[in-house]
Amino acid sequence: FILNMYWFKEFFSSTISKTDNIIFHPMIAHDIAFTNIRTEIPKIQVQTIERLTNKHSFLYESLDNDAPFVNQLNNKETIKKFYLSLIEKFNIQLPEEEIYGFGKLGLLLAFEDSAPDNTIPLLWYQSDKFTPLFNR
Repeated sequence: FILNMYWFKEFFSSTISKTDNIIFHPMIAHDIAFTNIRTEIPKIQVQTIERLTNKHSFLYESLDNDAPFVNQLNNKETIKKFYLSLIEKFNIQLPEEEIYGFGKLGLLLAFEDSAPDNTIPLLWYQSDKFTPLFNR
């Protein structure tokens, strides 16, 4: 699971007041969630197998510097432009704030049976004209 702070707070709100020691162990969690938990629910310790950061976004800020593109034709802007053209081409209808996945994280992450909502919709969106690569 990708740790979703809204879900997390709602789910654990009754448990937190009853105990002093809570350890939450998701398979995958994003740095943003770690920071939010430390700030808003300090009684909970999060231990995860994989910790994601903004570097895991396909639009990572320093992509141009770290990218493996030898031909210099591809960079963050051309990738973003191409991605948005695919969204338009396949008529993917989503609110603006969800174009890059929940929290605008732009993750390229999927499992055998699903894709988290932080993953770009191009991987999971389904319509009459578009078959998803992964279920959601």
